[in-house]
Amino acid sequence: MSRVLVTGATGRVAGVIAERLAAEHEVVAVARFSDPGARDRLERVGIECLTADLGTDDLRMVPDDMEILLNFAVSFSGDWDAALAVNAESLGLLVDRLPRLERLLHCSSMGVYAASSHTHDERAP
Repeated sequence: MSRVLVTGATGRVAGVIAERLAAEHEVVAVARFSDPGARDRLERVGIECLTADLGTDDLRMVPDDMEILLNFAVSFSGDWDAALAVNAESLGLLVDRLPRLERLLHCSSMGVYAASSHTHDERAP
């Protein structure tokens, strides 16, 4: 049984994955949990839920014995600095915090870019 950390656990993809993994692993979910029903659904299947905004909160609340990290956290705030803090910097901070980490899945979203018809790159808004 592995210790699995799932960020962005209230999302459409991460929530389903966390629930399925909870059947065979110890799962800790991190999310803002603005919808209490989302937290309740995860806790009912045995998932430990931690409320945090990965862009602003102290990540020391995250247990340091996690072996697998599934990162689905994403910010759609429209604020570039806030989005960068959640979508990129928080991942590095989590990895640094987890000395027993063996595996990492990072799921990114193009949803942080402003709508346009041209190709997106690192300079795109």
